[in-house]
Amino acid sequence: MNDWAEFRHFRYLLTILEKQGFRTAAEELHTSQPNLTVQARQFQENAGVRLFRRSRSGRIRPTETGMAFIQLARTLLELRDEVIDLLNAIEQGEITSVCFGSTPMVDPNLFRSLCSMHRTLLPSASIRPTHGDTVQLVDEVLSGAVDAAVIPARCVSTSRGTSPKATRWGSIKSGTTTNSPTCAATSRRHRLCMK
Repeated sequence: MNDWAEFRHFRYLLTILEKQGFRTAAEELHTSQPNLTVQARQFQENAGVRLFRRSRSGRIRPTETGMAFIQLARTLLELRDEVIDLLNAIEQGEITSVCFGSTPMVDPNLFRSLCSMHRTLLPSASIRPTHGDTVQLVDEVLSGAVDAAVIPARCVSTSRGTSPKATRWGSIKSGTTTNSPTCAATSRRHRLCMK
């Protein structure tokens, strides 16, 4: 377990790497430069990684591991915010019903697992499963009739461009689900996708 790693470490190091220095990062984070130095050193020692090097001009330059850290830390901090937003929505009773869609090309066990997980997360909300083809589900996600859909991932990767179909896909937020050739998609306007 890596119980020593806290969200603040990721926020601190992400800011150091984005600002390319400790002084500007400390100013943005409203903390002292020595504190950031200690936190960065401890994180790298505990994790056994080197996230940056100093250039001759004194600027911080991310290593290859540091570049990966930037993306992963952003994702982690966004997920933290999404979890808190979801918890607030549950607490305020905003989620009374959830509708999930799936195409015939998606493993039925994966879809059942998704619905089951949400029954555990939202015990008082009704979970309404629906099925359809990919285009139909995307239209229903965009109209708000379906909250999220599990669709073949290749449909997302091949639907980028300037056609009306691609423009519709630009309004979809998607993310892969496990190592499966599927992804979960929801409207970028959906309340749980907004910050």
